[in-house]
Amino acid sequence: QLKKIIADGHEVGNHSYSHKVMGLMLPSEVASEVENNDKLIRSAGYTGPILFRTPYNVKFVTLPFYLMQHQRLDISHDVMTNEGWNYSPDKITADVVKQVKPGSIILLHPMYKHTVSSRVAINGIVAALRAKGYTFVTVSQLLTYKKV
Repeated sequence: QLKKIIADGHEVGNHSYSHKVMGLMLPSEVASEVENNDKLIRSAGYTGPILFRTPYNVKFVTLPFYLMQHQRLDISHDVMTNEGWNYSPDKITADVVKQVKPGSIILLHPMYKHTVSSRVAINGIVAALRAKGYTFVTVSQLLTYKKV
């Protein structure tokens, strides 16, 4: 799947090797989590910048220090909604569209069976945001966004 994502021209990021909470990891564990996943991404043929997003958005001293030492940003989201069996695509769409502002990063988990409503909501989210004049860019492009 990763090779296809790369072949389709998408930007690829690192979300850690094992998706464990990294907040209290030792420096060697943090390095292993980031570097092992980077190796997998590179072995699949990706040559672009590899941005990083912390699992569960939990970070304390060790991870931010590692990222700073390696001149890497921790990319996070500012828009999140409830997902799962109890949330309709329309509810998810409305919730996301209500929160978005210029420069937003939306967090969804559309890959699981219990979050199929999130997967269905994506088309509605994209259509609603385009109707409001939003465009979609890679995270690297977003990092160059200048607030007016």
